[in-house]
Amino acid sequence: DFLLASIANVEETLIVAIFLVVLVVYFFLQDFRATIIPSIAIIVSLVGTFACMALAGFTLNLLTLFALVLAIGTVVDDAIVVVEAVQAKFDAGYTSPYEATKDAMNDVTMAVISCTLVFMAVFIPVSFMPGTSGIFYTQFGVTLATSVGISCICAIVLCPALCAMMMKPANEERRKGLVKQAKQEGEDAKISVRNARRDAIDALKKSIKDGMPEDVEKDAEADVQKVHDKFIKRIDEMVAEKEKEIMTV
Repeated sequence: DFLLASIANVEETLIVAIFLVVLVVYFFLQDFRATIIPSIAIIVSLVGTFACMALAGFTLNLLTLFALVLAIGTVVDDAIVVVEAVQAKFDAGYTSPYEATKDAMNDVTMAVISCTLVFMAVFIPVSFMPGTSGIFYTQFGVTLATSVGISCICAIVLCPALCAMMMKPANEERRKGLVKQAKQEGEDAKISVRNARRDAIDALKKSIKDGMPEDVEKDAEADVQKVHDKFIKRIDEMVAEKEKEIMTV
């Protein structure tokens, strides 16, 4: 009963640790899309670790679960490095997620691999401890090293693909919003011009009833239509100029 209760507590700690890591990542990145990427990396790394544990014949016990709890805060590091590198490229002026991710990976790939190898070099020797302690800590060391190794693979293979698909430069989102606003303002202006044209034509028709010659009314209506078309064309030009100005900022 004590062992089962201990395992249950560790499992609860595992879930809480995942939640806290995701929360902290979101707090610092301040971007929901960027937070999803390390979160996926955590899940993939843990699932991959479970698969390797099954192949190695390891069981879920206090030591392996403890290793997984420690691994949660570690497996997310490589993914955060990749996400931050891509975001730095966006801040430097990149507008293409693909190009930003490609150049970012050229900068950080070797750093991610070297950090992972150093971390694994710390825990793999634990597996070679002699005696009864070595038998127990072999599972701990191998589980932790495996999870970190899988997180490295995720950071090199999975995270770049997710960054290219999900991450967008903040300026691009802002530009799209401003362009949408400019187009909406242009449509509102067109509606106002059309309403003014309608009111002018209604006034001319009323003037006919009051005695205005019909040919004069037709000429006046044609003039109103010309002014209307001129205003509509000018509004389209202004919206196009505004959109060009926004996209070049």
